Amino acid sequence: MCVAEKMRFENLVDWYVRQLVLHGDAENAEIIRNAFACGEPTVVLDMAVIRSKQLNIIPERYIIKRSCELLDPDDDGMEICKCFLTMNGLPRMREDNC
Repeated sequence: MCVAEKMRFENLVDWYVRQLVLHGDAENAEIIRNAFACGEPTVVLDMAVIRSKQLNIIPERYIIKRSCELLDPDDDGMEICKCFLTMNGLPRMREDNC
């Protein structure tokens, strides 16, 4: 099983939250963390993807693929993920080939 298949909403949201903090957006990271605690994982993941895009945070391909698998097709975050997947030069990991 590859890394991406093991990632759950909690793992992805945690990854995005850490990236927001690293990029100086602790306020929105806390909002996302609190919203996740309220039990809306798809909405929170969508928020995290959108905010990451606004800050020019480009995740590795396996993060994007797993985000796409968990987001609803009509979410704005899904469109962002699809755009990321079509970009050249996207960061890759060895597990990406699974």
